[in-house]
Amino acid sequence: MKWAPCKISFQRVSFACDEKIGNFPMKNWNQKIGKKGEDLAQKYLESQCVRIIARNQRTQYGEIDLIGIQNDAYLFIEVKTRTSTKYGVPELSITDTKLQHMMDCATDYIQSHDIQASIRIDVIAILLDGTTTKPEIEWIQNVTQ
Repeated sequence: MKWAPCKISFQRVSFACDEKIGNFPMKNWNQKIGKKGEDLAQKYLESQCVRIIARNQRTQYGEIDLIGIQNDAYLFIEVKTRTSTKYGVPELSITDTKLQHMMDCATDYIQSHDIQASIRIDVIAILLDGTTTKPEIEWIQNVTQ
């Protein structure tokens, strides 16, 4: 028996299941959860008398999720959102390296905008558990102290 080479063709397949949780693949799932968390964090902070002045601000050291002002202090806020505690609560994903990046970003921002005010690094931890209708939001202030 003689074997002849065969031609194999590949076809690119795209999926469009952006809105369903748990289906594969989920296009930009983490980005959607992150944006939802940032939206919730902004609403929560505004209800706590924080004026949000910037979102997703890029610096040479990385990105700041939210920048706000409260009582003449500039707040640089990292938002961590999770849909379960399978890998721990959201705030546990903030490492020492991430804190250093946040401080570098804040310093770069205030220097480039010539701001003469006190600053604070905060974390908003959000748990979007599918079993409840209300997200759990925790505001951790002054995480660098």
